[in-house]
Amino acid sequence: MARYLPLFRLILAHEFFASDRELPLQIQATKACARQMEQEGLLLRSISNGIEVWNEVREFGDPAASLDFEFLVLSKDPYLETYTAWEVAKPIAYQIKPDEHGEATATNQGITAVTVAERDFGLSSFERQKMGIVFSVEMTQALHVESDREIQQYHIQLRSKEMHWKYYFSGALAKKKLEIIDLDAINSEPGCRFIPSSKIVTEDSLAFVSNVKLPMRSIPTQRFQLREEGANGRVLMRRLPNASVDKIGKEKGPDGQSLVVAEIYIHQ
Repeated sequence: MARYLPLFRLILAHEFFASDRELPLQIQATKACARQMEQEGLLLRSISNGIEVWNEVREFGDPAASLDFEFLVLSKDPYLETYTAWEVAKPIAYQIKPDEHGEATATNQGITAVTVAERDFGLSSFERQKMGIVFSVEMTQALHVESDREIQQYHIQLRSKEMHWKYYFSGALAKKKLEIIDLDAINSEPGCRFIPSSKIVTEDSLAFVSNVKLPMRSIPTQRFQLREEGANGRVLMRRLPNASVDKIGKEKGPDGQSLVVAEIYIHQ
């Protein structure tokens, strides 16, 4: 009976998500790579946040044999582009070049994101669009398996976009003098401040924009409180809702530059 051992593991992670279980990404081999893997008797196994490739343990074989792998990373999430900060312009290929220990991570020279020429991967334009190809992964991997060696693990870390947050207030709140307080600020640091929007707001509404960009997260950690301005500082809302990626707009900064903002609407 054939005995298999893992060759390598390819793992994806994204700063936007608090848990790997939320990750809306899948990995599959290209058609050409899948054919090569079948010829070599390799098995591809899906795991929660990536894949593992296994090879049969053989008594005889070329210990120097290797294979060029190419994988496609897919996603059906319509907001992926909104919350992802890509390292380079698309189309993107992550090229994995392990060091002498067979290790590679997104934080060292082992993995590089490069802009590549547009490719069809043997698929029609309809197939590519339906699959939702986000980027590809290229690597060369030795096929020899050693039973006493830990599985080689490659880790691609995707970054989250940072945006200014913009709060819109309407209703009775808009008739008050408002200020937004960062509850996580400490005495030595002012924390995030919100300044009145320079964009024209209707007579019955107010808007405030954060003075710094904030990282977008599926579950943001920021804690902002709405108070009435002045010495009294009466709390109007103990915890303001956080920004999401489904309402994105534009704003003019203090120096006239264009800002991308995550908008939060509050009527009370």
